[in-house]
Amino acid sequence: MSPDLAKRVKATIGITLANTAQPLPSELLTFGIATSMVVPPHARLGLMSRSINHIEDTLPSVKIPVYFLHGKADQIVRASSSKDAANATPNGKYVEIPGVGHSPSFEAPAAVENAIRSVIARSM
Repeated sequence: MSPDLAKRVKATIGITLANTAQPLPSELLTFGIATSMVVPPHARLGLMSRSINHIEDTLPSVKIPVYFLHGKADQIVRASSSKDAANATPNGKYVEIPGVGHSPSFEAPAAVENAIRSVIARSM
């Protein structure tokens, strides 16, 4: 969130590397760093300082099935956050994907697809 570009670049590289349990191919790593860098500091600060508590204020009223997919090796968001969100949602379900970090769709696309198919089948 620093206005100092060198600090933001270093932090962005670090967070991008921490997004996955396994190293990303260089083109995806570069893309992740580049797309993260275009988010201005004030937007990052807004993400970290939002005041709404979705677990208490929003999720209890969600009526549709919601799956909270969480990589077991996630270093960015605690599993307890996703578990709490699933428990607060009437039709919520927590799904943990082993061996992946914060980016399951990159690391385990088949597991993500299976979870999505399960949600669709459950709702029909």
